Amino acid sequence: MTYIADTALSPATILVSTLFSAPLRTRRRGAIQIAAPIIEQLLERPSAIALVEGPSGSGKSTLVRYISKHSRLYGLRMFKPDRGDTRQRTRAIDHLCDILTGLSNSVALNILKSAVELLTICGLGEPALWLRRACTLSDSEQARFTIACTIARADALRAQTPYLIVIDEFLSTLDRITAQATARAISRLSHSCPSMRLLVATAHTDLASYLEPTLVIRRREGGAA
Repeated sequence: MTYIADTALSPATILVSTLFSAPLRTRRRGAIQIAAPIIEQLLERPSAIALVEGPSGSGKSTLVRYISKHSRLYGLRMFKPDRGDTRQRTRAIDHLCDILTGLSNSVALNILKSAVELLTICGLGEPALWLRRACTLSDSEQARFTIACTIARADALRAQTPYLIVIDEFLSTLDRITAQATARAISRLSHSCPSMRLLVATAHTDLASYLEPTLVIRRREGGAA
């Protein structure tokens, strides 16, 4: 991928980049060029999944940001994990039910069932975890919990038009067996929701066969597609 500068480079910037062979990470032309075709492919197929793979520094997050930004131009409503979900003092099951219903005092049985199913799909299938306060979950548990909350926010709308769920560093903090099982479960959920479009990025190369993506974008070191 080609790096181009937004403004004139200072002598200090040029010197550091030259002496240490450090790439100038500014606007990435390749990311802009391929964002639109990816969005169009996501829109073409119900339950489409796009997987961005590549090592650290290959431009995955930049590409995901461009796709997210341009998706609004296509009328796609976007949902991303919110770290605020993990700062909640409420119990995990209560917070998720609140998202699904918008109510804080009464929870219908079907909402509780949906919350339990969603937590289980995201790899949090133990009742003891459901009763923990979100802020006390481990880092890997919090990562899965934020995914569950993100899907719940989209599900609460019951949208009939396509919407996009974007997850960077997808399942990166999990052990690989748990990550693979969770990817397969999320894939099944996605394929049961025709309106859902999923865009995820990961440095791991073992998830494609479990996630069964519609589209795989592999980034090489230095940002080349």
